[in-house]
Amino acid sequence: MDGSLNLYDSASLQKLWTTQIFTGSIWAAEGLSFSADNTLLAAGVENTVTVWNTDSGQKLFELVQADNVLEAALSPDGRRLAAGLGNGDVVIWDLATQRSLQTLNSTLGCIFSIDFSPDGTHLAVAGTPGELPYCNGSGLVSIWDLAGDMERIPAPLKLRLM
Repeated sequence: MDGSLNLYDSASLQKLWTTQIFTGSIWAAEGLSFSADNTLLAAGVENTVTVWNTDSGQKLFELVQADNVLEAALSPDGRRLAAGLGNGDVVIWDLATQRSLQTLNSTLGCIFSIDFSPDGTHLAVAGTPGELPYCNGSGLVSIWDLAGDMERIPAPLKLRLM
């Protein structure tokens, strides 16, 4: 693996652009996410989420996190980014100001999926309560209300991961 990120046109399969996103011993980018209008692409590498313009491949900015990024999701309106971290926190970022808006303490040590609701008012966080690298066993899904006081609604769902 050479650490490059390649973006292809899905209809023609032509490569649109490529960029180097990591070097050395890092083995993969985590949490690739496109904005709903396909103008932004976000990817986490180690403790940083990088956001690119998909038309030009230009790196727009990097958001440095407190821990390794396991997942990233762009909101449907393209104004916020959620980064799921290895310590179980989920950080919500304002992309216009590049400032953290809120940190959700999910109690999950291994986040393997996050996504905004279609209207952007809720965030689903899925993972396991164990710590890295032990990401197996029973999983939990928490739904967070982003418009209100950020409390989990309803009680977390329990899933059996296979």
